[in-house]
Amino acid sequence: GFGPLLRAASSSSHSCLSAFISPEFHASLQSYARAQRFCNRTAPFGTAVMAVPAARAARAERRSYLWKDSHNAARLSLHAIAQLNSRRWRTHPTAQVTMAEMTPAPGCNGTTMRTITPGSGKEITKGSTATVHATGVVKESGQKFWSTKDPGQEPFTYQAGVGGVIKGWDQGCLGMKVGEARELIIPAHEGYGASGFPAWGIPPGGTLNFTLECLKVE
Repeated sequence: GFGPLLRAASSSSHSCLSAFISPEFHASLQSYARAQRFCNRTAPFGTAVMAVPAARAARAERRSYLWKDSHNAARLSLHAIAQLNSRRWRTHPTAQVTMAEMTPAPGCNGTTMRTITPGSGKEITKGSTATVHATGVVKESGQKFWSTKDPGQEPFTYQAGVGGVIKGWDQGCLGMKVGEARELIIPAHEGYGASGFPAWGIPPGGTLNFTLECLKVE
């Protein structure tokens, strides 16, 4: 059953297999190969029996080194996983860190916001006409209820700061610049209130999480 493995181990000390096994394991394989060759030369005569104990010993030694190498590999793998998780913890902010980045939206009483990508173009001000991409999610469930990027949809245009949309959006988008992406978290009292918006799957008292991209301001 070890024929291909033995050939690879005994054919050359520079075999690519040697990169993955210990020197002791390599030696045990060579010992087993010598015993096997002795059996092949003397069989089917009685002298072949003399090589059987040596072959068995080599197999036992091989199993011992294989288990030891596998055990060490498993320990190293667990260590590597721990290191990877440690790096992931350091490089990816938790939800609590993300919440800490949110700041109160001016003119609101509960809506918070954060800049995802800064913009450098014209700014949304009260009375200006803004065109944005928007994706809305119910925060409690993570269920998306609307996106201008979905098939058949198009960017949304509205007049800013005059009450034409829900308060959290209306006030939370003021100050955005063309090219900017912004996140808004809007509580129910500045969103769709105690009634929600069942037609869109927004439950009563649902908190809204919008991601917006400012495309144009006029």
